[in-house]
Amino acid sequence: MGVAIAAAAIGAAGTIGGALLSKQKAPGIAPPVNIGAVTQQATAANANNLAANESLAASTNSFDQDQATALLNQALPGYSAASAALMSASSQYQQNAESGTLSPAQTAQISQFAAEQGVTRGTSGNFNGFNVVSDFGENLQAYQQSQQNMALGTLSAAYGMAPKINPMSPSSMFVTPGQALGVAQANTSAQQAGLNASAAASNANASLLGNAFSSSAGLFSAYATKQQPSPAGSSMGNMEQGVAAAQTAFNTPANFNVDTSAFGPP
Repeated sequence: MGVAIAAAAIGAAGTIGGALLSKQKAPGIAPPVNIGAVTQQATAANANNLAANESLAASTNSFDQDQATALLNQALPGYSAASAALMSASSQYQQNAESGTLSPAQTAQISQFAAEQGVTRGTSGNFNGFNVVSDFGENLQAYQQSQQNMALGTLSAAYGMAPKINPMSPSSMFVTPGQALGVAQANTSAQQAGLNASAAASNANASLLGNAFSSSAGLFSAYATKQQPSPAGSSMGNMEQGVAAAQTAFNTPANFNVDTSAFGPP
């Protein structure tokens, strides 16, 4: 009778222990994204990277412009020389407009013409300090305007010939708050997925351990009793007695000292 009671107690303990070992737990919760903090971090990162961004943008723009000019010189041989001549002419026209005097080339041409006329007439034919206002009587304002127009015209021609690139701006390398929030949300989702997977694995292991413990206790109880089936009509009474005995035995540690001689030598 004592073995039967102990076996029942072992079975009950196995059921309870299996339930405890199979206890499930909920996954942790990843911290939410703080929009203000993420925006501040993105702004601070952009400020720290500004100097490096500016240096990279300047180097990239210089390289792109040099490449474009080199390709244009291949397509139009002599482009660089022609562009330099136009820029020089534009500068000279601007100087003429500011000073009101003829350019050196114009002065030389007039001096050459005077010398030729002097030979024909038997005079020296020299012109010194020639001025368009005092010597030609030209309106200074009209002359300056014409020279400015010619300077702008040559400058426009030079600009039209120049290769154009799409300059890189340092701000194009900034991290926007929207991008930073997207990355932060993705990281939070990945963290939550990891917590969920960890909890699922832990719960699965706990379930396996609890089932194994309960099954082992049930087998041990069955081997310990080795009793014949109860007579007909007494199953309910035996069940009630078994439950009561299991409760008593479970609360009495001494009853767990089961005689295991029936199992044979170890």
